[in-house]
Amino acid sequence: MYNLRFIDGEHKLNYERLQSLFPISFHSPEYQSACYISATPMLYDKFKHEIHNYNSPLQWILMYQNKFLPREDNESDESYDERTQLGIDFDLTYSMKQLGCLALNLFNGYKHFNLMDCLSSLDDKHVDVLKVAIDVRLGAYKGL
Repeated sequence: MYNLRFIDGEHKLNYERLQSLFPISFHSPEYQSACYISATPMLYDKFKHEIHNYNSPLQWILMYQNKFLPREDNESDESYDERTQLGIDFDLTYSMKQLGCLALNLFNGYKHFNLMDCLSSLDDKHVDVLKVAIDVRLGAYKGL
């Protein structure tokens, strides 16, 4: 195995569960970093009962963002209503949202993300998660 740093044993176990659900993460740094961030215990606990229904390790934050992002200038009433009626049953703190947006940004350059806002919202152990996730996305952990 490789030497990823985890917050605790629960983080590592959650990561392994997510990798087994999304095996593309064994070969894709985008998916690997998404699994690593999503496995953070404070996040994983929010959606762990629904993860088997997800198409992506980031579907939890995509659904959350779709529900709560402000209306876009060119968005129709019907599209906005449809988007905001998503059935999610959890809430996220500001730091949780920031980690989710970091995951989206590392995955595909998500535009609603500011690194400095994210850093200022995190405690020390979650700043370490951010650092490792960036390393993972840059391909520092190979040989999965």
